[in-house]
Amino acid sequence: MDAKVTIDIRRPTAEATTLAIHGELTRLAEKPLDAAVAEAVAGGAQGIILDFSGLTYMNNKGAGLLVRLEARLRGQGRRLVVTGLNDHYRRVFRTTGLDEGIRVYTTEAQAVEAL
Repeated sequence: MDAKVTIDIRRPTAEATTLAIHGELTRLAEKPLDAAVAEAVAGGAQGIILDFSGLTYMNNKGAGLLVRLEARLRGQGRRLVVTGLNDHYRRVFRTTGLDEGIRVYTTEAQAVEAL
């Protein structure tokens, strides 16, 4: 079964990389997400911005991917933040506590400035 996700990589600054998520964040997204993060880290990113404006679906396995990713990046001295959440996913982040470990910003510009 193939992942129903694509990830576009942007470099808004030398220290920050944005990973624009399009599609579904499920367990099937683990490999594409890990590959995109590895590319960003190899390029020198100290901060990773996940842009969820193209997110169509996220389940508990997808949320688990985010928790593990945040812990891994924090252990490397890097930061993970998100942007582009619609109202539904903003509530998901708030009610699950994801927003306690992963900062949520309205725009990419705000996320870049925070990093």
